Amino acid sequence: MNYQELTKKAREYDEINNDGGEGYNPYTEKLEMLENEVDVKPETTKGKIDKLYKRIEVECGSIVREWDSENVDKLQADLYKEIEELEAQKDMEFKAIWTAEITKSRRAEYNNFIISNNLQKQTPENLRKIYEYTQTLSWVVNDLKKAVKLYNN
Repeated sequence: MNYQELTKKAREYDEINNDGGEGYNPYTEKLEMLENEVDVKPETTKGKIDKLYKRIEVECGSIVREWDSENVDKLQADLYKEIEELEAQKDMEFKAIWTAEITKSRRAEYNNFIISNNLQKQTPENLRKIYEYTQTLSWVVNDLKKAVKLYNN
């Protein structure tokens, strides 16, 4: 349900269940959630995905289902399909940035740092040095791990 439909349902609920007055109204609660939702940066693919999950939470919840489950099921399926497309796009963006060659060179760079500084053992001092080193990189180690797993190298 979009904002206008939720507003209409909130009014209907008040008229039927709250004698036109202001009592508990699940639709008003959903409207407040929608109005107060944390602003996620929509320009990133992850931000778009987060917004779609938020829409599913608000527009496809159990309260909305009570009034219109058939349309809610269709909307939810459409939103999940859009999420799948964005996830595929996110994977393609990752592969474009982390090519096999770049992964290989960054892995060699990282391993050379570890070996040349004798940081193979995980002691607190070594972990501190590794952390300081990773802060100077233009990429994060978790992305390196993901790329190594992707390319099996």
